[in-house]
Amino acid sequence: MLRPVAVALAASLSLAAPAQVWRADQGDGTYRNPVLFADYPDPDIIRVGEDFYFVSTTFANSPGVTILHSKDLVNWRIVSHVVDRLDGDPRYELKDGGDYRHGFYAASLRRHNGMFYLAVTPVGHRTRIYRSSTIEGPWTYRAIDREAFDPALFIDADGTAYLGTSIGSDGTVTLLTLNKDLSAVTAAKVPYYNKGAEGSKIIRHNGWYYLFNAIPGKLAMTVSRSRSLWGPWETKPSIDDRTGGHQGAIVDMPDGSWYGFVMVDAGAIGRMTNISPIFWKDDWPWWGTPDRPDHVPERSPKPIKGHAFAEPPASDDFSASKLGLQWQWNHNPDDGKWSLTQRLGFLRLHATQADGIWTARNTLTQKAQGPRMRAVTKLDTAGIRPGDICGLGSFGKYSAQLSVVGGAGVRRRCA
Repeated sequence: MLRPVAVALAASLSLAAPAQVWRADQGDGTYRNPVLFADYPDPDIIRVGEDFYFVSTTFANSPGVTILHSKDLVNWRIVSHVVDRLDGDPRYELKDGGDYRHGFYAASLRRHNGMFYLAVTPVGHRTRIYRSSTIEGPWTYRAIDREAFDPALFIDADGTAYLGTSIGSDGTVTLLTLNKDLSAVTAAKVPYYNKGAEGSKIIRHNGWYYLFNAIPGKLAMTVSRSRSLWGPWETKPSIDDRTGGHQGAIVDMPDGSWYGFVMVDAGAIGRMTNISPIFWKDDWPWWGTPDRPDHVPERSPKPIKGHAFAEPPASDDFSASKLGLQWQWNHNPDDGKWSLTQRLGFLRLHATQADGIWTARNTLTQKAQGPRMRAVTKLDTAGIRPGDICGLGSFGKYSAQLSVVGGAGVRRRCA
């Protein structure tokens, strides 16, 4: 049986040029979309003072539930992962075929009474509400008594916390009322039905409640509003994947203006992130500008000027004692089979039994960057045994690897 070891085996990387060719910040006070040309699906963004925090779906990757930070909504850095190691399901260990296409879906992030709260539902399991006093963690969680698909955490002006939830195969929006410490559901009520809706986000502004929903079947988004959380709600269509994206919401700026964030399908890259100015008309938020409403601009003035270029890291020389935040394992790794300390400056991976790349522990991954990218790695193949396979490649719906296969006469140690 073959032993595919990993996408990237070991490296002492030194790139002469950046691996990423797309830069949103144009350096002249403007930016171009997408601001994140990579797979950061189901975004939720909040502002805390002068800081913006972005949380994204990570499925069965470990560590999971990635959080990024920005000062201007354009230049982003990864700051933490909420879930250090996936727990609660043996499939997270790549047993029984793994948990592909499941895992940790759309999360919702809020700040309340000095704490960060994050609601997320591992598919097939009860919804968890994580909490931490700092965005870097550590995070702890309590699970509520039900599975709330794509939970939308919302905390009203009186401090009452709610979870909105709906799934696209139906569209019934249910509002769950939480207790004071956001650890349990005290009531559930259906205030609205929006055919095909999911990915809810709830905002309050100027006496109105706004409900943003993705309509996945149409790759579109709707905006609903009401004077009360319990309705009646009225709904208007908004942008779609032809005009900007289909799942997201809006975030307020320090100067009182608003910006929108949304994901848009980008084929093999995944779902990239667009940022758009928002203008208000008749108490409705509109994406884009008044001369071109409900169109996310390809290029626009930066929301906040004066901040330096930043992007998630792509390179790693493996000289640190921990993996860089850009790395995630495909499902949980076998920690006894990899090391950063056995050989300094190298990621050492030991062979694990598997019948192909999809069942191989430990496959180390990072997000592909659009519109095109390159990967450079240095491998020491001296320790490969007969039958071992190692190398690097693309890993997704369509996969391809550049592999080194062990033959007769090689030593047993793999580095």
